[in-house]
Amino acid sequence: MTTTAAAAKPAGREDAAGTASATEGGEDHRGARPYYIQLESCLDFSRLVCALENVPSACMAHKHDGMDILCAQADVLRGRPIIYYVPLDGGGGNGTATGHHLYYGLRRGREEHGTSAAMSDSSMAYSPIIRIRSLPEVLLPDGDAEDRYHPIVLEDLSSLAGMMWGREDSTFPLLLFRRGRKWLLGATLEQGYVDAEAPALFSYVELDSDPAKPFLMFSTQNDAEPAFVDVPTEHGYSYLKIIRLKGSHPLIDYEDV
Repeated sequence: MTTTAAAAKPAGREDAAGTASATEGGEDHRGARPYYIQLESCLDFSRLVCALENVPSACMAHKHDGMDILCAQADVLRGRPIIYYVPLDGGGGNGTATGHHLYYGLRRGREEHGTSAAMSDSSMAYSPIIRIRSLPEVLLPDGDAEDRYHPIVLEDLSSLAGMMWGREDSTFPLLLFRRGRKWLLGATLEQGYVDAEAPALFSYVELDSDPAKPFLMFSTQNDAEPAFVDVPTEHGYSYLKIIRLKGSHPLIDYEDV
């Protein structure tokens, strides 16, 4: 089985503390406050930080808009961290996250997730939960989102999967959300991460219906069309994980299509 990690940071991305600087001559975004985007469920969040990862990302637990959340940074927009989150009790029927670790794994052809006090099951991937009592200003949300991704509409799923070519070490999750009668499935590109003057791009395909599967399977070794699957277990294929947003993506300039 060939798998691909989905949250590795390419060169030039910064962490939530703003440690990377913009290119000389461009706008300096160091210390820029993050944007927060809600995911559909705790399962989506667990898949984001754990699935297909060599080392799962740690996640943070703190207050946001008056509620307790789990969150993790998984992108950057023009120097600003993009943080994806879910309410602590918001998904999968697992109740409030009281353990020290978020776990995720595959059993009997389905995903499993939840929280636990210890990393006791070797068949699961674990993300440590870092509980923050008081947020520094650099992690407070940016309430005035002026930056936007410029959308690129792709022809088909093969083109979307083709964006993976040569990027095995810095791959991405696919974001799925509904807009009007269509479902949009896509991912950000890296042009805007190193050069603050470069456009931030979001490439996507339009789907007529909800794919209802958490992974996109594809191959560069044969002519099989990409397909949506429940688990990334078939040998000889690569996989991209699909992460559902709670609503439509708030940072895409849809008028630019």
